[in-house]
Amino acid sequence: MMMAEAQREAAALVERARAAADATARSLEAAAREEADAMVRAARAEIGQARDKALAELRSEAAGLALEVAGRVLGQKLDAAADRALADRLIQEIR
Repeated sequence: MMMAEAQREAAALVERARAAADATARSLEAAAREEADAMVRAARAEIGQARDKALAELRSEAAGLALEVAGRVLGQKLDAAADRALADRLIQEIR
């Protein structure tokens, strides 16, 4: 009888160890998935910010070029304050 009882206890111990290992694996997988998701969200936010910054710079550059061309076409150079005010207005209109 002792041998059969020892085998049952050993089997139960192995089963508990297997269940604990499975639970640990699921927990580690969930933590890794959360970390990966957080990294993806952070990367997407950074990409969005970089895109927005690039678009703002592009709009500003386009407005500056438009002013330069307009000034040359008109044969006159506007002063810096007028250039900036016009550029700002053009940027707002482009948006």
